Amino acid sequence: MPRMTTRLRLGYLDPFRPFCWREGNTARGSFIDALETRLSNPVSIDWQPGDLAELPALLATGQIDAIAAKAMTPARAGLLTFSEPLLQTAAALFVAAGGTAPALTCAGTAVIATPASGPLPGIIRQQAPRSRLLLTKGYDDTLAALLSGRADLAA
Repeated sequence: MPRMTTRLRLGYLDPFRPFCWREGNTARGSFIDALETRLSNPVSIDWQPGDLAELPALLATGQIDAIAAKAMTPARAGLLTFSEPLLQTAAALFVAAGGTAPALTCAGTAVIATPASGPLPGIIRQQAPRSRLLLTKGYDDTLAALLSGRADLAA
């Protein structure tokens, strides 16, 4: 009897280097590699790139079966079901070239840009209460805010 292949439609954040991004029509990155390694045959993955806002909409409308590379946050806990973490990562603060990023607790009154639907706004508010949060649509917008001078730090 022939073995059936399960097709899984997975949405992923693009671009989110070095974890996941699209190169031509191929999904690349350390998270993509980790997930493909852990899924056993006969699973075939159809990777669907998207941004922070469109991935939940694709899931809600049934266009994808799951979202890969999504951080667990308290706000998402009641909306999504999470697997065990596949990769452990750490958030970082970025500054323009030539600068030095402080520890988050030492950010003072800095303007810190970060995606509104990402995992960091609550952490920033808690650990850097005097800072001003600039919420963006995604990681590209966050880095653009830093490079344009609208933000002192990007997270």
